[in-house]
Amino acid sequence: VSAYLKISDGCNAPCTFCIIPQIKGRLTSIPAADLIQQAMLLRSEGARELVVVAQDSTAYGEDVGARDSLPDLLRALAEAVPDAWLR
Repeated sequence: VSAYLKISDGCNAPCTFCIIPQIKGRLTSIPAADLIQQAMLLRSEGARELVVVAQDSTAYGEDVGARDSLPDLLRALAEAVPDAWLR
């Protein structure tokens, strides 16, 4: 019924209490085209809800020079799989 859609991995934030950058490395965003393709596949396999996950989802795209690109990604996902719930 639901499936996770990982949009990026790692983190660039220098939080002193967090070990994610040491474990996962620097932020690496997955290209939007790949995410749309994966979302369509998950929906075709029966996933009704797509849960968007990342260590720092608000930083999506910053590693490739795109600032504030999370809304654009969510819009593109909503258009590609209009009958799926995005969380």
